[in-house]
Amino acid sequence: MALDSKYILSFNPCEVLKPLSLQIYEEKLDLIWQEVMRLNANLLYLEKLLDFPANLFISPEDNFFQLVNVAMTHDSILIITKLWIDKDGRKEGEGQRLNIHHFKEWVRQNLLAQYQPMFDCVLKEIRDDIGYLSSRTRDIKNLRNNFVAHLIFDDNQRFERNTNVSFADLKSICQRINRIFQVLCFNVEHPVLPVTYLRDKQSDIEDYLDLIVRDSAFYKEPESPYWNLNKGVMPPESINLLNKYRRKFGEAEV
Repeated sequence: MALDSKYILSFNPCEVLKPLSLQIYEEKLDLIWQEVMRLNANLLYLEKLLDFPANLFISPEDNFFQLVNVAMTHDSILIITKLWIDKDGRKEGEGQRLNIHHFKEWVRQNLLAQYQPMFDCVLKEIRDDIGYLSSRTRDIKNLRNNFVAHLIFDDNQRFERNTNVSFADLKSICQRINRIFQVLCFNVEHPVLPVTYLRDKQSDIEDYLDLIVRDSAFYKEPESPYWNLNKGVMPPESINLLNKYRRKFGEAEV
């Protein structure tokens, strides 16, 4: 009879793991979970910042959000390095450095024997994710080693700071990490974002960005006696964005 790979994911970890390994499993999983949540939260913040029309509502002289963007991008690169790339030269599943790749092998080694074939089938179903991470994270590793954690300058082979790692790449890597992580949780739910971001309400970063909009010179410009004159030379897209926020805040369009 063919093995149902999904069957093992319906079990609680305490039902499929060797009894003596359960506490270590929970401790390792929790450490990885905290990093996974931070990575997802970073990318949520970055997405909100990238979508925000900062050119309209933030002065070019204000560097705060530019620095936040850089800090979160660097932190995300370091988290991805920890979660997938870091190795210490030992065999998989035996190293001291903990990452998802090693943890996956450790889990397999500590499953009860009757569940290992089913777990192998599950791993086959996510091998495209594993292969993607193994290939795409090379650029992440280079960026981390040469620019984020160190500054490497080679006279013969110049390191380009503008690598081929985009926000879309970070998001795609994160999505694959999430899928592999969920497999290792079995049937115990581990949200990949802090609980506050799973509620049906506006996130805190959106609240902060709304405050910036309301306090900006551009938002207050319709109160100026020169508004009608200025409005005539403004791009329609800018007026539409202004009215989008005015509707959101319960004010009349201009």
